[in-house]
Amino acid sequence: MNAIETENDVALLEQIRELGRMIQAEPSCELYRRLAQCYAQLGMEAAAMDAVRQVLRYQPGDIDATLLLGDLHRAQQEYDEAAAAYDLVLGADADNAAALLGQAQLALSQSLYARAREFLAKASACGADVVLLRQLQRQLDEATCKADNCVAEEQPLLSATLARLYLSQGMPEKAAAVYRQLLKRDPGKQEYAEELRKLRENSVAAPVLPAKTASLEEYLACWLQAIKRRRDNV
Repeated sequence: MNAIETENDVALLEQIRELGRMIQAEPSCELYRRLAQCYAQLGMEAAAMDAVRQVLRYQPGDIDATLLLGDLHRAQQEYDEAAAAYDLVLGADADNAAALLGQAQLALSQSLYARAREFLAKASACGADVVLLRQLQRQLDEATCKADNCVAEEQPLLSATLARLYLSQGMPEKAAAVYRQLLKRDPGKQEYAEELRKLRENSVAAPVLPAKTASLEEYLACWLQAIKRRRDNV
């Protein structure tokens, strides 16, 4: 850890102490939000989640808090919970660039490259951060290339039958990799292009985030429904 990082951490810890005193005197949604952000910057995900949940107790439909909760779940590799949080945000704001980028990062972490590409395209159209977009696109291109090469090396006799076999076994990314390799060999084959298009479009619809006036019980019910829907579609 360099001197700048140490200074930043010390400053964040001072902010946390000050926010703690302020919350003890007069708790509020905004103070808990700032506290969660400080904990998140320090990499203290569990403490950040506790603070975010306090925000959601005050405002169950808060988009920014739900988005941060998704980021925290993703950092802890709790993929279903993270995806459900991002889905809730996108249900309320389909053009939320941060949630779209979060979904793209989540898909990339799980090697769901077609899904990651879809979310990156949507995020780009919604004006997402250009630097982060380019970084994720580069990671996606490298991962896709590696996956394609692995499939080509493991299965020299590529065929549409092999792609369908992968799909039937619940491995859509390997199926997509086979179709990409087949298209490289036969670019004019519309069948391969159509199957690849279907794989890219296969995504789960986002649920709707409750209004800010909704109760905590309504918010939690929507949250659990989103997680169940995602697991049912795995």
